[in-house]
Amino acid sequence: MKRKKKTLAERKETVKYWRDKADILFSELERKTVGHCQICSKLGLARKGDGAMIKGLHIHHIIERDWYRYRYRRNNTIVVCVGCHGSMANYRNRSCSAHGSLIAQDLFYAIAWDKFPEKKEFYELHKPEGKTEKDENGHVVVYKSAYYKEIFEALNANKT
Repeated sequence: MKRKKKTLAERKETVKYWRDKADILFSELERKTVGHCQICSKLGLARKGDGAMIKGLHIHHIIERDWYRYRYRRNNTIVVCVGCHGSMANYRNRSCSAHGSLIAQDLFYAIAWDKFPEKKEFYELHKPEGKTEKDENGHVVVYKSAYYKEIFEALNANKT
């Protein structure tokens, strides 16, 4: 049996819809603000349309994106080029990569912590324990679509 396609109004009420919108906007704002790789200083490329220098740049989350309360914190992110982020690390023979070998990751964080001691301090203060975010009673935290909608609207308001 074929599943009925959701209407736009129905999609707008889902967690995924607002989380994706907030992710895209946060990433774009961070990359526009910085404009270069914070590890190797490589510049982003101009995007068609508005000319923003953000192509080829990624957002690396120090504490994984799955820890939603830290997902949109500037102290939890580093703007990196594709090579430093790791998806092309082996291809380009990079020895420094956020997602490469353990040695490459160690080098990546050694550089990051040296350049951004405030981000290391944030990490040390908020370092997660375990794989799932839990509240003070030990229950797994579940964020509703209103949480992401609120974040998206706050990011959009600060866009200018």
